[in-house]
Amino acid sequence: MAVLTAARRTAKDTNLMQDCECVRIVRTDGTVYRFTNAVSNLTMTTYNNAGTATSLAAPVTYQSDQGFVLSAVGMDENQAGSIDIEGIASSTGVTRNAILSGFFDKARVYIFQTDYTAPVEDDEAIFSGYFGEATIEDGRYVLKFSSLIDVLNINLGEKRTRLCRAKLGDERCGVNLNASEWQAATAYAATSITDAKIGDVVKPSTQNFYWFRCSTAGTSDATEPTWTTSLNATTSDNTVTWVAVRPHRLALTVASVAGTTVNITETVPAYLDDHYTNGYITVGSGPGVGERRRIVSGSGSTFVVDRAFLTTPTVGNSLTFVAGCTKLLAADCNSRFLNTYNYQGDPYKPGALNVKVVGGTK
Repeated sequence: MAVLTAARRTAKDTNLMQDCECVRIVRTDGTVYRFTNAVSNLTMTTYNNAGTATSLAAPVTYQSDQGFVLSAVGMDENQAGSIDIEGIASSTGVTRNAILSGFFDKARVYIFQTDYTAPVEDDEAIFSGYFGEATIEDGRYVLKFSSLIDVLNINLGEKRTRLCRAKLGDERCGVNLNASEWQAATAYAATSITDAKIGDVVKPSTQNFYWFRCSTAGTSDATEPTWTTSLNATTSDNTVTWVAVRPHRLALTVASVAGTTVNITETVPAYLDDHYTNGYITVGSGPGVGERRRIVSGSGSTFVVDRAFLTTPTVGNSLTFVAGCTKLLAADCNSRFLNTYNYQGDPYKPGALNVKVVGGTK
C-alpha cells in the first residue's frame, strides 16, 4: 500500500484531487525518461520520501503526452500490467528502435498519480517493476511490465548442462571482447592457454584482422612492431613475445544492406569463417546507431543477420562485429578462446541413454 504525504492524504479525504498519471523509466545506464498524461508539462521540486515531501536535488520535468493509457487491470506490486505508449515514441525518446534494440532491457519502471496543480514525484505509487515485453496489439504499441513480485519467482539456480552456461565475455567467462590498442614502452603480462582472465591481449593500431596475446611477459618497444599476419605465429617486441589470435571484435564498414543481408567494404579472411556466427553486429554510426542483430552466417564480405534492421544502415557507416560462441568445450573454449578453465558447462555429464541403462545392459 502506498504511503501518502500529509497533503496527499488531506486531498483524498476532502475529494479535492486533480489527478494525472506519471511514468518514470530508469535505464540501467542511468538515463531517465519522465512523462505524464497531464495536459501540460509538470515541473516537480519535491518527491514523496516515505510519506514526507522532500526536496529534489534539482527540479525535474515530466513531459506532457496524453497518448499513453494505463491498463485498468493488474497495475500493482503483485501483478504486472501494461501501458499503451503509441503516443509516446516521438516525444520522449522511447522509440521502437531503442526498445527492440535492447536499450531498455531490465530498466526500472515507476508509475504514480499526483495532483497536477501541486505535483510531487512518486506522490501515490501505483506500480514499480521492470521493463518487459514490447508488442503490437490491434495496431498499437504496448509495453508489458514485470512486477516486483515476479522477481521473487525467478529461479536462481542453474540447470546442469553440457553446454556452457556463461555468456561469452561476461564475468564468469572472462574472454576479452574488446582488446586495448598496443602501447609503447608498456609492461605486459603473459597470458594462459587455459584461462582467458590471465594476461594481456592487444590489437594493432591499424586493423590487420588479428589480435595478439602476450606469451612472454616483458616491456614493449618504443615503436610498434611489424605484426605477423598468420594465426599462432609470433611477433617479437623488445622483451615481449606476441602470438597472433583471432580478433573477437572488428570495426567494419557498410557497403550495402538489403533485408537481412549485410555487405561490408572489407573482406574478412577465410580463417575467420564462422568465428562471428551466433555473434552480433551493432550499428556504430549513422541511421539506426545502436541497433544490434544476431549473425546467422557469413564470410568474406557478406553476412546474414537474423532479422532486418528497423533503420537500414547507410553506405560508409561503421559496424561492430563481435564473435559468437556455440558453448562447446572443445570447439570453442579450448580451441578458439583458450579458456578451458572458465568453462561453465558439464561436458562429461552422462546422456539420457547412459542414465537409463538397467542392469548393466545398453
